[in-house]
Amino acid sequence: MARLKKRRDSIDERIRKLEEEMDLTITGAPDTYKIDEPQSAPSPAQVIPEKREPVVPVNYSGESGPPFFRRRSFWIIAGVLILVILVLFFAPVLQFSTPVRPDNDLPGVKISFRYYYNIFGQKQKEETLVFIDHTKVVILLPMHQWMNLEKEKKLMAIKHYQDQD
Repeated sequence: MARLKKRRDSIDERIRKLEEEMDLTITGAPDTYKIDEPQSAPSPAQVIPEKREPVVPVNYSGESGPPFFRRRSFWIIAGVLILVILVLFFAPVLQFSTPVRPDNDLPGVKISFRYYYNIFGQKQKEETLVFIDHTKVVILLPMHQWMNLEKEKKLMAIKHYQDQD
């Protein structure tokens, strides 16, 4: 017990020495006094400029990067541009059809081929048009596949696509 008291006293003594070295006291805030002097404009020697801390803008959304990335109008414009580019590359804007001619394998049947291109001239889609009497059947086969089909398979394809209409 005596040891603990001696140890506590030595710690308190060290704290007092440190306070004396740093001229600190643990008395709290300094006292304030009201001075009853007439208010006059302070002289320029008495004016002390205030220290101002730099204002840092607060980013509430947590986003980082340049400010134009945080603007809604930037993302709307970017979305429209991406949409236009996709349409230019993938939408079949231009259409070309071959003249109608009779099919060699099927008498009384006339065929034509339709090609779709994008704005840059790249082929996007091909289909075969089969005309039987006064009806038109659209078959989703390119010309080279239609020409290489056997007669029975051509009839099956025509029947299949006629049933879908």
